[in-house]
Amino acid sequence: MIRILVDSPDPNTVVFLRKRLSDARFKIVTANESQRFSEFAHREQPQIAIIDRIHERQEIARQQIAALQEICPGVRIIAISEEPSSADAPVIEQGVFYYLTLPIGDELIRVIEAGAAGLTQQTNESLWRAGDEL
Repeated sequence: MIRILVDSPDPNTVVFLRKRLSDARFKIVTANESQRFSEFAHREQPQIAIIDRIHERQEIARQQIAALQEICPGVRIIAISEEPSSADAPVIEQGVFYYLTLPIGDELIRVIEAGAAGLTQQTNESLWRAGDEL
């Protein structure tokens, strides 16, 4: 199961994802404001993370991305901006998997599916290598 961490001030983002993604394949967890983000990421170990509204909270987004990259190496980070501008560049330059602008819709689902496919391929390759070492 692919774990997706969603940090969004808009509850509709999570509602949208839960309607469109398979419960059997994806576990969607939302960042809890009462807990430190890094503690939450450490506990959940997401494989895909969605940081929404980066245009409103660029410093927080940069901190969250840095924490995710340290805690969960290889995490696919999707950054979403409602008002894209060059001010988003420092966030994007941290090495996000995908930068998306609103409206999210089908493009977000395609990006999540692409990230999940890459994760599945990596897992399979790791298993094959482990089998060769035996």
